[in-house]
Amino acid sequence: MTSAVAIPDIEKIILLRGTHRSRDEGICALEAAAWLAGEKHTANPVCVCPVLRRFVSPFNDRLDDENRQRLKPYLARLLNTANDGKSKARCYLAADWLVREGTPFWLDQVQELKEHARILREIAPIKTTKDLASARPLFANAKKATLAARSAYCAKLPPAAFDAFAAFAAVDAFAAFDAFAAFAAVDAFAAVDAFAAVAAFAAFAAFAAVDAFAAVAASNASAKNKGATVEELKATIRERIAPLKAASIDSGFALLDRLIEGQAAA
Repeated sequence: MTSAVAIPDIEKIILLRGTHRSRDEGICALEAAAWLAGEKHTANPVCVCPVLRRFVSPFNDRLDDENRQRLKPYLARLLNTANDGKSKARCYLAADWLVREGTPFWLDQVQELKEHARILREIAPIKTTKDLASARPLFANAKKATLAARSAYCAKLPPAAFDAFAAFAAVDAFAAFDAFAAFAAVDAFAAVDAFAAVAAFAAFAAFAAVDAFAAVAASNASAKNKGATVEELKATIRERIAPLKAASIDSGFALLDRLIEGQAAA
């Protein structure tokens, strides 16, 4: 006889990054949802819509420890969404957020890319495959301009500033644009995976701090300890990005609300 699963007190658990071999080892958001549903330990609870699973898994892992706990009130709402008929709508909602909200937010942080942010925001809501196809060339233009801006900025960074820039994986973050562009190459479902790069977009916003990089690097040009200069620059990046990252995280939670409901915000 299979023993009944003891339902946890959500407020007493701590959501962790990654997946875990057992509940004694820890639980992420989806593992907690499975526990609430009375399912065996798994990060793929059958009662949760696959689209929501593909969104929540990377979102859980990209959040810091404090913000990850904000997922707790959503756990019960994830249950019994697997067969509610809203999967396709959720795909398009994710694609719409990616194109018209998530990407423009970060493009706005770089003066040269603000026009691309405006263009993406003014695209009609993405509700069909045809809408995705129409958005694709505009999204591709934004990607091309972003890569050009990256090259231009990196070329003018002092060596120490470039080291700090690279230390934040800002350069590698631009590879994420390939994943973002893929949303239109396949279908709306692919867009859900693109949210995994929310943190990479935060690194992208480091462009907004380039002037600060140059100023700090110049003031330390004669310093013998290059490591100290890089650390100072990294601290500058953290300070400049913090409010942007917080706003992006809030946007992610707002999107999760929409995805669970399966409809755009009123």
